[in-house]
This record gives sequence, structure tokens and C-alpha cells, in this order.
Amino acid sequence: MPLTLVHTYAADARQTRYLLRDTDDGSISWGYSYDPVSEIKSTSPQDLGTRGNLDPDAFCTKLTTSMTPYRAPLDSPLIIKHHNFIRYDRFEDPTMQTHIKATQEREIWAAEKYRSAPHPNICEYKGVITDVKERVIATVYRRYDTDLFNLIED
Repeated sequence: MPLTLVHTYAADARQTRYLLRDTDDGSISWGYSYDPVSEIKSTSPQDLGTRGNLDPDAFCTKLTTSMTPYRAPLDSPLIIKHHNFIRYDRFEDPTMQTHIKATQEREIWAAEKYRSAPHPNICEYKGVITDVKERVIATVYRRYDTDLFNLIED
């Protein structure tokens, strides 16, 4: 069971939540710690305890023919936006899970629309990344050459 640390989230001044994904079957589990985010990120995922398992199908949209799968290397200047649902206090509530999944679907729908008619002020959408069961786990955008701060400074 090879685990990867997918997200960390400082839930409050003391508690940090984290999300783990099994790269073989796509299952996800979550946990929390009173250690800072930096310490959790430097800990082996296998050494992090879990509080419970989550159903990935409750959170993640299935890949459809209307979505663009991103299969290119991830080494170019990209923004990989993982869907960080553990930031919500009620992420285990089925109603919240439905809301989170619907939000992800709307983002992908809008990104696909802009892909067909790009706008110069919106990051170029490249596609979605899926897990082994074709569930969308991230969206990919081309990173701008400069950020807003540097643009204003120039």
C-alpha cells in the first residue's frame, strides 16, 4: 500500500489535517496532527496515523468524454490544482461531499468552455489528472509568465 501525502491543511492554530492517497487503488484516508505543516510534510506518509477512510467517489468526479485528460509531463510551468476538500469542517458530511463534488464539476465545465475560447486574463486550462480508477484528482493550468505583483511593479 504505497501512500502519498496529497494535502495538508492548518485547520486552526493547533491542528493540521492531512489527506493520504493509496497510489495502487486510489483509496483515500485522512488524519490530523498537532505538528506543524512543515513537520507533517517531512514525515513519511506510512508513518502518519489515520482517523478514517473516505470514499473517493463521494468527492471526485469520474472522467467523462467532455473532459480533457492531461497526459503530458508535469515538469513544464504548470499549476496543478488538487481539490483540497479537507479544508471544510464538515467534509465527512454527505451533503458537504455532494457540494464539493458539484463545485469540482462546475470548475471543470467552465475550464473546458474557456479552453475552446481562451481568454488572455485567465490561465490556460490544460486538462485533468485522474487516479487509477479514472476519478479526477486535480486540474492542470499553464502558469503565467509573471504574477500580478510583478506585473504591477514593472
